Amino acid sequence: MKICFLFIISVAFSLSSKAQVSLTGALNANPTTLKQAFDIINAGGGSGNVTVFIGANTTETAQAILTANNYTVLVRPLGNQTIEGNIADALIVLNSTANVVIDGLSQTGANTLTIRNTNTGNIANAIRIEGASANNTIKRCIIEAACNGNLTRTAAIVVSVNNEITTGNIIDSNWIRPSAATGLKGGIILSRLNTSSNGGVNGTLITNNRIENAFIDESLTNYGIAIGQNVNNTIIRGNSIYNSNIYTNNLTTNEATYAGINFSSAAGSGSGCVVDSNYIGGSAPNALGGKMFLNSFQRQMFIGISINNTILNNPTTVTRNVIRNIQLSSRNISTITMNPFRGIQVAAGNLQEYNNNVVGSETNNSIVINQLIASSGGMNNLGHVI
Repeated sequence: MKICFLFIISVAFSLSSKAQVSLTGALNANPTTLKQAFDIINAGGGSGNVTVFIGANTTETAQAILTANNYTVLVRPLGNQTIEGNIADALIVLNSTANVVIDGLSQTGANTLTIRNTNTGNIANAIRIEGASANNTIKRCIIEAACNGNLTRTAAIVVSVNNEITTGNIIDSNWIRPSAATGLKGGIILSRLNTSSNGGVNGTLITNNRIENAFIDESLTNYGIAIGQNVNNTIIRGNSIYNSNIYTNNLTTNEATYAGINFSSAAGSGSGCVVDSNYIGGSAPNALGGKMFLNSFQRQMFIGISINNTILNNPTTVTRNVIRNIQLSSRNISTITMNPFRGIQVAAGNLQEYNNNVVGSETNNSIVINQLIASSGGMNNLGHVI
């Protein structure tokens, strides 16, 4: 009888310790959504460490916005959990926060965290870091979004500012992919929102992420990683950008452009970028598996890495990147020569170092370019353009 009593107490404790969401540390509560947890932290006037445990799947009906910077906040799962919503804006927003860590712990195994926004609006991000944020980290999560459009904030993860300065944020070891069959315009975008503002995105680390199926979207431009205006001293290292699905673009008039990594800063804004040891192509990480198939019945252009930095202050380095395992099929309905493939293109900037980059393979047909029947114009394909 005594043993039975202890067993019942143990089971009851185990169940209570896995509340849907629980706050421990400097704040203690058991809300039912991440939004409610962030609201509690925002209202708290103290300081110290707060851990937000996600113990069960949550359905978010409004944005989870964290604005408090007086606590050091850690968000992590207990078990395999999902934070999901159909939100026309970013599902999770870190606005002027500092030292927040969202750690999914792993993408397989006993503890995983999926952050999923199923809305297809222009700015329906999964996570956005904005304002005067500093030293926030998003790592080891499964990130899913379906945002479509051509805005500077159309991506699964966005770091953006107006007049503020955000610095030292880290996006590391995440698995980024579409949440819907309609695709995803961009994996990660960093940018100041408009040319007239004075803000900047400084010192961001984008490392070891896998960005899957960012090129199955009907937008005119699609990016794995895009760096825009007044973004300074960014490190892009060890990422894999690939398509596990064969894709045919159904655009009927315009030329679609796909870029694995695009660093483009307007005159007078943005400088300095390290692009190192990234893999672009294939159907699996590290440009392995089958080919990345991109088909179009119109003109299209694929650029593995594009650097167009008109500022000469801080140097750009492009080293040890691999672009391979790609097959493109296009029809050139114009008399103008088409450029469907460019491996690495450096159009402008202070290029300090360019070495050990690989485009294609010496031993097999790693890059295959097909021009379809009924094409009326010519075609040029270039491996390295500097």
